[in-house]
Amino acid sequence: MIARGLGVVVLLLMAGLSVLVWATTPPRDKALAEEVVYRKVGDKELALDLALPTGTGPFPAVICLHPGGWVSGSRKLLSNTLGVLAKRGYVAVAPDYRLAPQHRYPACLDDCKAAVAWLREHAEKYKVDPKRIGLIGLSAGGHLALMTALEDRHVQAVCAFSAPCDLSDPKLATAETVRRHLEPLFGGGPETHGQAYKKASPVHAELKGMPPVLLMVGSEDQNVPPRQSEELARQVNRAGGAARVVILQGEGHTWKRENLLRSIGEMLLFLDDHLRQP
Repeated sequence: MIARGLGVVVLLLMAGLSVLVWATTPPRDKALAEEVVYRKVGDKELALDLALPTGTGPFPAVICLHPGGWVSGSRKLLSNTLGVLAKRGYVAVAPDYRLAPQHRYPACLDDCKAAVAWLREHAEKYKVDPKRIGLIGLSAGGHLALMTALEDRHVQAVCAFSAPCDLSDPKLATAETVRRHLEPLFGGGPETHGQAYKKASPVHAELKGMPPVLLMVGSEDQNVPPRQSEELARQVNRAGGAARVVILQGEGHTWKRENLLRSIGEMLLFLDDHLRQP
């Protein structure tokens, strides 16, 4: 059940606040649109890749947000993930978003929200049911997926892997993480930009109306404390939502083998539960 349609799954690692990326031989029956410009900010064009399932649709859609600690990464990290999702019957989209330090927060969040809006605007062209859109995010992409779902209530489900949920948490804001990721993102450390850190943290947001959430994290994650996911889930549920945490015992910020397969299976079943029915 867990490995339905997945093919070969491998683990790729990135430096800093990174997370697992799934790779498989792309299905031959998928249609792929690459380098589609979805937003232009000044002179900068932002592109996305999109994979379509076979059939007439309309299909549910999943937007996939890449990892990289807000300062690196690319939609291409998720190219094969698009194929996995398309083969399962989802229109799968991977957008680029602007990166720090050239672009401070909330530029990256604005881009993610723009990707949702673009998909809704082009729903007929790409056979998307605009009432069935989900988000997947890996690490920093998980944080952006959560924040996008909070600010754009057109999202029906969000699945976040190893996602920072409280950027003001001292256990997250270590000297190295502040220097490499948070200072570039906000333009300063927590001492001077503490309010910005909190404003960008899902646990400090108004959570009423949050769509269903699945959070997955390793029990030994040294980059993002697992208790952040647990606290966010408690708050979402307290606000009347539906959130669940899967803690993978013995795993860190990334994982592999049985736990990797389990996490992918959990994600696919979660998406099916919340996006399959019109």
